[in-house]
Amino acid sequence: MLAVALTVAVAAASTRDIDGQQYPLELAGGKQVLVGGGTRYKYGMIKVYAVALYVSRATSDKWAVDHRGKPAATLAADASFYESIIKSRSSKSLLLQFHRAVDSGTVAGALKDALTSRLDEPVVKAFHEALERALGGGKVKQGAQIYFTCSDSKVTIGVGSPSAAAVVNEGTVCPALLDVYYGKEPISPSAKDGVAAGVALLPEPKPKAEPQAEPPKAEPKEEM
Repeated sequence: MLAVALTVAVAAASTRDIDGQQYPLELAGGKQVLVGGGTRYKYGMIKVYAVALYVSRATSDKWAVDHRGKPAATLAADASFYESIIKSRSSKSLLLQFHRAVDSGTVAGALKDALTSRLDEPVVKAFHEALERALGGGKVKQGAQIYFTCSDSKVTIGVGSPSAAAVVNEGTVCPALLDVYYGKEPISPSAKDGVAAGVALLPEPKPKAEPQAEPPKAEPKEEM
């Protein structure tokens, strides 16, 4: 019984609940950490999916210092904070987890529509086609995961894991996609507020261990 309890405790400590969806605290082997998120609603009442933001550990540590003591409401009202997320070139990810089954064409079409006013038409088309390829047609099942990972002027799309199912080699896609959720007119206000709430709760970064000095080498003894 003790072993089972310990296993459950470890599992619980490795995830965080966001509106009923369990999110891992880390991605990319610990290089990205969970900040926060919320739910995307349809018609203001039907839960479609939860979405969370992951940022590099360096970014998380910087935010923990820069925004120490700030209430979540203060951060949520700070447009420059969200602008810094959108414009930052550092590694980051969005993870969507679905509350209900949705047609894959509907998912791809909804994100295409959200990006239409933010990107040139050829780029929107490239993103839409890449997402459709990654989803593979049919239904996006309840509990399914879609990863959008931003790095090196590209967006990698993963389904079920961060591993690439499709790639969009266009540097403007990531800022536009982040603007969909964290810009002035977000499609999910709760997801935007969830990031501010998450930053307000970030722990202080652990101090780096000082390198230990090597002991002095013994001088060789002279032979008599």
